[in-house]
Amino acid sequence: MVAARGYPERAELGALIDGLDAEHAPDVMIFHAGTRAQAGRVVSAGGRILTASAWAPTLRGALDAAYAAARHIHIDGAFYRTDIGRRHLDAARERTKG
Repeated sequence: MVAARGYPERAELGALIDGLDAEHAPDVMIFHAGTRAQAGRVVSAGGRILTASAWAPTLRGALDAAYAAARHIHIDGAFYRTDIGRRHLDAARERTKG
């Protein structure tokens, strides 16, 4: 998840989004959440701006591919919600302990 500066309390809106046309691995998709078109460009329009999602044989591989794709997208002041993926990775590790 790519979140806007100030999220979750007071997300800054209207930040220009660059890099959406970057080449990604074939099993990666970028989902728009808080975006809108403005004067022919894409800008932020919410706290949770975009989600990079990926498929891979392992959860770790999918997370790595998703974060690699997100690094090609530039939004002034935005940050990655790495806690979401890490939480699922930790839960998967716990399930495999025996």
